[in-house]
Amino acid sequence: MRLYFFLLCFLFLSCVSRKKMTQDWDSIESVFKDAPDSIQTSTYWYWISDHISKEGVIKDLHAMKKVGINRAFIGNIGLAEIPKEKWGKVKIFSSEWWDVVHTALKTATELDIEIGMFNGPGWSQSGGPWVKENQAMR
Repeated sequence: MRLYFFLLCFLFLSCVSRKKMTQDWDSIESVFKDAPDSIQTSTYWYWISDHISKEGVIKDLHAMKKVGINRAFIGNIGLAEIPKEKWGKVKIFSSEWWDVVHTALKTATELDIEIGMFNGPGWSQSGGPWVKENQAMR
């Protein structure tokens, strides 16, 4: 008899808990579908191996705006697996690169997208060889 009582209590609590989880999920889902303007949707915007252009950053920013991204963090990445002769023509910190940055900032301002920039992409954000495996990505 005691076993049946515990089984019945377990089933009852499971049903109550499941209903609460469903209500919570519905609430979470509605926030994603009807997000208020106060919610900032951000992305890392990697400029890889000098392959950038004014036209490209304008198109990227319009695409971001279209899908609701309103904050982007630019990081310049040089991929070692891409041979230097296959890198783009806009070298980081060149006058042309600063021109592209200016275009990105101007366009972002027009679209009400915040822009941030970070240096040291890669290990500085996710750890490095000195981080033990059990501490990775904390």
